[in-house]
Amino acid sequence: MISRRELLRLMAATGAFAPLGAAGWRRAHADDDEDGGEADETVGKAYLIRGLAALARAHEFRWNVGHHGCAVIAGYYLGRENDLAPGALRGIADHLDRFIRHRAKFMPDEPIRGDGGASVEPILEALAETVGSLRSGGHDAIYGSLALRALQDAPEAATPEVIDGVRRLLRRFEREVSVEEPSEHHRSYPMTPYREVDDIVAATLDAVLRPWSHFVKGTPTSAGNVVHWVTHADALVTLRELGHVELAEKAGAAHQQYINHPIESAEPGDPPAPPALTDWRAPAYWVSDDPRVIQKGSWFFGHSFKLPYSLLRLLGRVDDPERRAEVLERAILLPELFR
Repeated sequence: MISRRELLRLMAATGAFAPLGAAGWRRAHADDDEDGGEADETVGKAYLIRGLAALARAHEFRWNVGHHGCAVIAGYYLGRENDLAPGALRGIADHLDRFIRHRAKFMPDEPIRGDGGASVEPILEALAETVGSLRSGGHDAIYGSLALRALQDAPEAATPEVIDGVRRLLRRFEREVSVEEPSEHHRSYPMTPYREVDDIVAATLDAVLRPWSHFVKGTPTSAGNVVHWVTHADALVTLRELGHVELAEKAGAAHQQYINHPIESAEPGDPPAPPALTDWRAPAYWVSDDPRVIQKGSWFFGHSFKLPYSLLRLLGRVDDPERRAEVLERAILLPELFR
């Protein structure tokens, strides 16, 4: 029987983690809810709009409520970008539906009203004032980048109300979350500033692969922080992809402060027991209850969508199949520390 590690390496070597091909893009982008196709085989644009609406309303509650709208947006892109089998797409859509019901208080049912096409400049201005400083895992960059990406792909949803709602969320985050001071290690051994996307990806994956003995709850290298190293890195990549290079460079300083910690022990430590299902791209994973149960049935507070979305995007930029397999194996085990 093939081992889990061998299976991951085989998938990596055959391009299973590569960016979406043209045929897969056409299939994933078939607007089934508009064109009369089989709606249960795709993650349609309605999820993108629903996530945006929730993100724009989050400021009415607490800054961390932004996780919920971002989770739905990430789930949408997870289904659109990875050339997934129909069974996986149906599973993602089902989990998104259940997640939306689970967080119904924060998920507005009413459609977005008003004229689209409003400028995203208020969001960019809010980000420019915060992303250079590290606050709670870089959620300003994470929220803002996902909102900007969604607004680019759904310009009809770029109403003044939605733009202002995202801006207000970023301002609330700034008011309520304190700036974290750099560690002595980071001041003494600063990293070379990121110059391109490959720098962001390489540094992040190196950090993720530190010894398991470092993954201690309540420390700067806890599993929760490591998850956000990945989602924060993807936010920088997204900002660059959208053309906001200066903003991404500014945010890069905060990300480097976040991930730059010494490796104080060569002891490997013991990883958690692997889950039964170890492939985020497989239908078996998404038709199971595994995505939901992490962190008390909260879909890992939305990270059951956000972590695979961000991690697979980063891995799509890695050429070495061995490295892709090693990182994926590590990342799949991280949620197990929250069961």
